Order: sequence, then structure tokens, then C-alpha cells
Amino acid sequence: MKVAWAINPFDTNRKVFEHGVEILRNLSPKYIELIFVSAPSVLDLSLAFDIPEKDRFDRYAKERLEKAKKDFKIKANKSTVIQVPSSSTSVQVTELSSYLAREKFDLVLMPTHARTGVDRFFQGSFTETLILNSKTDLLVYSPKLTKKFRLKKVLFAHDGSKSATNQLTDLNHHLKNHSVHIDVLHVLPTISNIDNGTILFAENYQHLLDKNAKLLKNKISKINPAIEFKLKQTNQSISDTVVSTAKRLKSDVVVVNAKIGSLLAGLGGSISRQVIRKSTCPVWVKK
Repeated sequence: MKVAWAINPFDTNRKVFEHGVEILRNLSPKYIELIFVSAPSVLDLSLAFDIPEKDRFDRYAKERLEKAKKDFKIKANKSTVIQVPSSSTSVQVTELSSYLAREKFDLVLMPTHARTGVDRFFQGSFTETLILNSKTDLLVYSPKLTKKFRLKKVLFAHDGSKSATNQLTDLNHHLKNHSVHIDVLHVLPTISNIDNGTILFAENYQHLLDKNAKLLKNKISKINPAIEFKLKQTNQSISDTVVSTAKRLKSDVVVVNAKIGSLLAGLGGSISRQVIRKSTCPVWVKK
């Protein structure tokens, strides 16, 4: 597996680096590349007036990235600074996404501080924007992780689509050399508030849901008989159901599906963002 770790070497939260190192150690990829997007919006660069302006976003940025690599004993094959002469998050994300696709990375590891409300409005969210634009899988983690990371139990949130089944097959392939147990969660809506005029339709609809769930279970079994299929019918939102199930199962990673393109990207991305904001464990966003 070829993994990029996109970090800001000026981040003062040690947990960002410590958790990232622990995650990479458990993933044990064949190739790791540290990436820093150097831009005017990084105030530690823009306000470094003791450094000549022509050196701030290049030489100085590279020095700080190498310092972080040394300080936290990060075993990376390469360190890369991507210079973007714009403070626009979307422009920076586009540059990073293009680099990841061009270099054919399998996964990009990224920290998120899960900002909400006014704080998020002013500072924006690089990670959440990347979810919508990247064609590369993301593994997003919070510095506030409540336990030491161990890749032993994975919860895959399956939406019933063909793309999700393909992504599960891909995930199973990536984890085949790890002793990992995979649970697959499929959430069904609860049929409620039924009057006499619609009860027949409701029964038929429930029958269709059950039939499709059974077909999905059979498909998953063919991917890997050891995968455990879990069906849940609830009035809760999908994101709340995924997060609560992960807590109950004590999952180490939650895997969600985020499709590329048009409305589906917005819907898939929206669920992914909600899970990331609420989850107490890392979230793997499959693209």
C-alpha cells in the first residue's frame, strides 16, 4: 500500500503526530510520503518575517517538515512540500488531489480537528473539502482519539450499492495480511405511521428491503466468509447509527462510502463528514 500523510509541521498538538505514527505502524504500508501544502493561509509561514519571503514557502517549509519527521521518528520514504500561492482552501485541495492521483497513492492519512459552528466558518475545513474532491481514499483521525490505535476491528458502513461492494472487496484485499475482523453494517429505514390505506404497500416495501438485505449478505459472504453482516432498521440518522454501532462493537476504524460526482458526491460526502465529526475512532473514507 502506498500512503501519503498530509500534515502541517507547525501543528502544536503532539497528538496529531503521535496518533499518526501509531496508525501508520499498524497499517505497515510499503511506502510512506509526508506531504505539506505550503500556502499563504499557513500563518506560521506568512508571519515568519525573519525568513526571506522567497524562502518561506519553500526552503523553510521543507526544513520544518524534516524537523517534524525527525522529532517524532516518522519512518517516511520521502518528504514533499506542495507550494500553492493561494489562500483558497479549494485551490489547495485541488493541488493536493491532483498530486495524489498523479502519484497513484492508495490512501492519504489526515488529521482533523472536527471544527463546527463559527470556528469552522472562519477557518474552513481542508479535510472535509478534500473528501468531496479527492479520488484517493482518506483515513481521517482526530487528535482527541480516546484509545491507543490498534487495527483489529473494522466497521464497514454499506449503503447497498454496487460501488460499496467493490470498495469492500478492495478493503478486504488491502487488509488480507492483517489479522482484522470486518463487520459490515447495513442500515434500513423504519416503516412507521402507517394507516389502513398504505399497509399493503408498506408490507411489500418491507419485503423488498428484506430481500435486498439477504442478497447483500450473500454477496458479502462471497467476498470473505469471515465478514460478519449486521442489519439494523432504525429511525436514527445513518451517521448516528454508524457511530453508535462502532462504539458498541468497539471498532478501531469506521469505513464509509463517499462517491465522486454530482449529487451522489454531496450525499455520500455529507454522511462521511457527519460520521467524521461524531466518531471517536479513525474514519476511512472509500472513494
